[in-house]
Amino acid sequence: MFVASIQSSISRAPAWIQAVGLRGCVCRLSTSSYPELIKDNEWNNITPTIAKKVGMNIYQQPLNPICILKKTILKYFAKEYGNEFKVFEGISPVVTTTQAFDNLLIPKDHVTRRKSDTYFVDATHVLRPHTSAHQVDCLSKGADSFIVVGDCYRRDEVNMTHYPVFTQMEVVRTLPRNSSPQTIIDDLKKVTDGLIHYLLGNVNYRWIDAYFPFTDPSLEVEVFRDGKWMELLGCGAIQPQVYANANRPEDCGWAVGFGLDRLAMSLFKIPDIRLFWLTDKRFLSQFESCVDGVEIGKEVPVFHPLSKFPSCYKDVSFFLPEGMDKEHFCFNDMYEIVRNESGDLVEDIELIDSFFNKKKNRQSLCYRIHYRSHERNLLNSEIDEIQMRIRGEFAQKLGVTLR
Repeated sequence: MFVASIQSSISRAPAWIQAVGLRGCVCRLSTSSYPELIKDNEWNNITPTIAKKVGMNIYQQPLNPICILKKTILKYFAKEYGNEFKVFEGISPVVTTTQAFDNLLIPKDHVTRRKSDTYFVDATHVLRPHTSAHQVDCLSKGADSFIVVGDCYRRDEVNMTHYPVFTQMEVVRTLPRNSSPQTIIDDLKKVTDGLIHYLLGNVNYRWIDAYFPFTDPSLEVEVFRDGKWMELLGCGAIQPQVYANANRPEDCGWAVGFGLDRLAMSLFKIPDIRLFWLTDKRFLSQFESCVDGVEIGKEVPVFHPLSKFPSCYKDVSFFLPEGMDKEHFCFNDMYEIVRNESGDLVEDIELIDSFFNKKKNRQSLCYRIHYRSHERNLLNSEIDEIQMRIRGEFAQKLGVTLR
């Protein structure tokens, strides 16, 4: 759940968006056109690296494992529920703060409203941080049960399981009016249990209590994979006020939201989330056998490394501004600089040393940046140049003193 020239080719969206539903059902929702993604205002924090991802829609690229997983899930819903669930995808990722936050009862002081966590176009528009941003729009247009698939954007750390762009799927079902709270939760669990067993078989999983502003009660599902518990999805009974925001105050139902990226990583044994963004045929051709969706019960293609190109690392050390401790340092700003300067060449960033210099009254941090490409060998001179740019950006934009 829950630079205009760079974007010239995608700076405008059509005045309407087509959503292809199960078995040919077609729906339309109105949407505003794209504003320019990179603007000169105090709110805008979208980098060229992020702007280039908008419009790529890897969940619609036939050989991409994300698209294959999407098709597999949609086939399940078509098989089990016929035409009940309409499907909306290809919706502009630029949404208003009303859509992303207010409609969903997200408090004014919630962390997702901060520039440190969300990509802002301007004070009133963001790149959607979740597909739940379309919940009220779909309900207000008369969709009762529907699925929304889309690319979402959040500022995040840099490692092999986190990426600032990810694909979410939102499932919403409206039940008969006056359904009891227990009926809503029972139906939610029945549908979710069926999907989990369909995708993962007899996997060990558990339901745990959670909190989302727009559902009550709220729940999460964790699955036990590869020796550890992994969050799979968030869900809950939709708050009455959310239905009221869609001008349907008497209705009730539930919502489930989950990320396709990590689920695809687990299903296809893909170790690095950056791989989904490769256009290399050596990667995509590995999944040709299931281009129309995975046949559950049959062997699933498992990713084979393209080549084990060596990694290299560079360290960067700096003092935080005087009086600042690391708890108040915006790490996402640091991660954003690294991504923007290196593209997808950084595999991981780890904190390897931290100490407080009493004489200077300043906190020192040392980070190790691991570089590796899945497509080619990286040259030392190339990495040195990137590292130099990163150091310069750290000093200029983070207010730190390099060591």
